Amino acid sequence: MPVVQVLPLSRELGNKEKITINVYGQYEEVRYTLDGSEPTRSSTLYTGPFYLDKAATVKAAAFYGPRSSRNPMITMRRSRIRASKYKVSLTKASLPAVKVNRAKLKAGLSYLYYGGQAATTGGALSAMPQFDPDQAHKQGFVKEITLAPKAHDNNFAFKYDGYIKIGGAGVYSFTLASDDGSQLFINDKLVVDNNGRHGMIAKTGQVNLAAGFHKITVTYFDAGGNAKLELKYKGPGVSEQQVPANVLYYEE
Repeated sequence: MPVVQVLPLSRELGNKEKITINVYGQYEEVRYTLDGSEPTRSSTLYTGPFYLDKAATVKAAAFYGPRSSRNPMITMRRSRIRASKYKVSLTKASLPAVKVNRAKLKAGLSYLYYGGQAATTGGALSAMPQFDPDQAHKQGFVKEITLAPKAHDNNFAFKYDGYIKIGGAGVYSFTLASDDGSQLFINDKLVVDNNGRHGMIAKTGQVNLAAGFHKITVTYFDAGGNAKLELKYKGPGVSEQQVPANVLYYEE
């Protein structure tokens, strides 16, 4: 029976470290999974080393034995499964700060608001709208992320834009909770995707940020029922908290 080995042995990976599956003994093919399920002949075929971009449990097995032209699925045998649970560190990749004109910075965020026909084009929202600036119901500025400027009880959407000031470089966790859908972008990179029509759900994403200013965009829509939106973060020297007004800016 062939013996399978999953490398590296370390369970803490940088974002540039490869996963390698070695097999000792005769075999026909290697299959693996990343969700903790047992590999079968229909699982992903291993063709060479690969990267992980998030935590995963790698399970791998070698399949061996004589093939049958009538039914190879039955005659192939499976080796013992090897499993390795990995965590992926983001410390080797970071988003650089963006240049801003400090003389034009004001506290808070700008927003575009969409309600009624501008948000739904006549029907109920089921996903994030396109946020065409020309179709906005109104626009303005807020000190922090809030639904207070809404002009409708249901079927409305917001897009908030500005900058977030990061005091210390490192990995930051952002938790976006909403009823219904929401998304968070940092420097135009999707960090948290909580889109879709649903009740109050919180989702978390991580991003490694250099110290300085970073573009921040939050999108949100309500399709009916309760409406709520919250954004929390934590990072180097910052305990988990609502993203405060004193780190949010927009440019005049």
